[in-house]
Amino acid sequence: MGKTVQESFIASDATRNWRTMIRGAGESITLCSPFLDTHVLTLLKVSRLPTENVIVITDISPESGAVDYLAQLRALRKLILKGVQVRSLKRLHAKVLWVDEAIFSVGSQNFTKFARSSRETTGF
Repeated sequence: MGKTVQESFIASDATRNWRTMIRGAGESITLCSPFLDTHVLTLLKVSRLPTENVIVITDISPESGAVDYLAQLRALRKLILKGVQVRSLKRLHAKVLWVDEAIFSVGSQNFTKFARSSRETTGF
């Protein structure tokens, strides 16, 4: 891999890069993660988009294995009340942030507070 590609991968918290991507969104935000919590709400606060332009895809089934399933449900409820489109996809494993159908990150970090302290790899 070339130097540019290697520098775009991090083995630490991806939050700062995600915030930058979300802040720059001009048309749409799609976030996919099997596990999430209020960290998603914190990230989306920097968005200038109407909430109807934001889609969150997760697995809301109880057997998904979420460490803190109740926190996930509470975060999803808040997202729905704000007008975010929330969709469930059973057995979802992807961790993707897709902005304006052109810019994306993909990796192993979930959109949770807990995952911020994990050693994860995310490409931008």
